[in-house]
Amino acid sequence: MKNDKMEQEVLNMEKGLMRLVERIYVDVMKEEIVRMKQGIKSLRVTLNNFLELNDEGVQSQLNSISETLSKVEEMIRVAEINVEGIEEQLRR
Repeated sequence: MKNDKMEQEVLNMEKGLMRLVERIYVDVMKEEIVRMKQGIKSLRVTLNNFLELNDEGVQSQLNSISETLSKVEEMIRVAEINVEGIEEQLRR
C-alpha cells in the first residue's frame, strides 16, 4: 500500500515537472518568436532602403532575400500555431 502511494506521488511530481518544463518552453518560444519578428521587420526596412537604389544586380539579390524572409515569416507563423496548441493543452 505504502509503495503504491509513493509511486503515485512520484508520478504526480513527474507530471508536474513536465508541465512546468512545457510552460517554460512555451514562454521561451514566445520570446524567440517576438525577437524573430522584430528582426524580420528591421531587415525588411533595410531591404526596402536598398531597393530604392535602383541597381538591377542589387535588386535581384534583395528580391531573393525578401522571398527567403517571407518563407521564414511563414515558418514563424507555424511555430506560433504550434506554441498556441501546446499552451491550450497546458490549460486543460
